[in-house]
Amino acid sequence: MTWADFYLICFAVGFSFSLLSFLAGGLRWHLHLPHFSHAHMAPHVTHRNGRNADIRPLRTDGKMLPTDILKPEYSRDHTSELVDMFRANLNLHSILFNDSTIKGVTHFAGHDNHLHVTMKE
Repeated sequence: MTWADFYLICFAVGFSFSLLSFLAGGLRWHLHLPHFSHAHMAPHVTHRNGRNADIRPLRTDGKMLPTDILKPEYSRDHTSELVDMFRANLNLHSILFNDSTIKGVTHFAGHDNHLHVTMKE
């Protein structure tokens, strides 16, 4: 495991505890941790170097279920706050997500139902 792998795991764990205090009722996101073997992980082109994570957008009903930007239970406000938390981290490289009203995300095909977060190292 590289330092980048270790850093992303620590970031994800710390971030999840921050979210617990932010969201009443518990954790409301799904984290797809990076694949550490550097092998191809379909359908992902990335997720090979420990710097990428997929996170579900937040919902208005508080359920720990998938959603996307076109569904009524999708919470733009809470997801925007989540993005702001990531953007506060100086090691953030990019966030791919298709809600163009959220500042700091980049549109990318296939990212209506999750945020793809990439760290610099």
